[in-house]
This record gives sequence, structure tokens and C-alpha cells, in this order.
Amino acid sequence: MSRPARSYTSWKSNYIVLSSKFLQPNLEPMLPVLAFWIGHEIGRLQLKHANWPTELLLAYVDNIPHLSNPLRRVFTYSEDRYAAFLAPDGLPGLIGIASGRRMLSEVNALDYLIRVKGYGGIWSRLGLLLEADPTPSHRINALLKAGLLKAEPPSHK
Repeated sequence: MSRPARSYTSWKSNYIVLSSKFLQPNLEPMLPVLAFWIGHEIGRLQLKHANWPTELLLAYVDNIPHLSNPLRRVFTYSEDRYAAFLAPDGLPGLIGIASGRRMLSEVNALDYLIRVKGYGGIWSRLGLLLEADPTPSHRINALLKAGLLKAEPPSHK
């Protein structure tokens, strides 16, 4: 899965690189997506997940099959919490990973949330053990359980 943004740390500075994956001529519909992912990467920098000791640990642990998966999931969930706090309307950021930029406007967020709440069970947990990154459904469920995402429709005034 390629990310819309990625943060890095050099010797003297931190920086975030945006991918062109969600860029388009009219950025208005993509602002919640970009806000979520920039918040995610700010969390990555603040939690020191982009510094060289962490990268060295991950490079070492990656050589042992499936040992890095729990560590990467903890990193992802904690970075998502930063993103959800900084961009509370950032649900499209995670839905966009599942649907892609072109289909994002066609996705009914409430219907997707209903399906996410019903997603789970033993097979999804077993499948998660083999994957390095949690699925968008698992990530949204974790943020809903933490109370960091709004699960109700936006109010139109």
C-alpha cells in the first residue's frame, strides 16, 4: 500500500513528503484526506517513529518473518490517533486508502461505517496476524472505539 504522505528525519530537520496519489486540479474534495495524512505523519514525527534508531530496529526485525507486524501495527494505530485528533473530520483519509482518489466521492461514508462496525471475527483477526499494516477497516474500528472519529452524519445547516 503506498501512502499519500511520508515523514522522514534527517540529521538536522524533519520533513513530510506528499505523494501525488491524492492530488488533483481541484483540491477542495481532497482537503480532509490530506489533513488526515499530514496529521498522521506529524504523529509519526512526534512519536519518534521516523528517527534512525526506530528505523534501525525495524530493519533488524524485518529479517525475522512476522516479528515486525505487531510493532508496525502499534505504530500505525498510535499515528492514526494523532491524525484523528488533529483532523477530526479525517475519516475520508482512511476511506480514501480503501477506495482510491477517483472513487472517494462515490463512497457513502455512513454505509461504509456500518460495514466497518460489522467487520471482524476470528478470520479477520487471524488474517491480521500475517499482514504488516492493519486494514483500513481495523484502523477505523480502532479510532471509533477510542472515540476519536465521528460516526454520525455531518450536520448541514
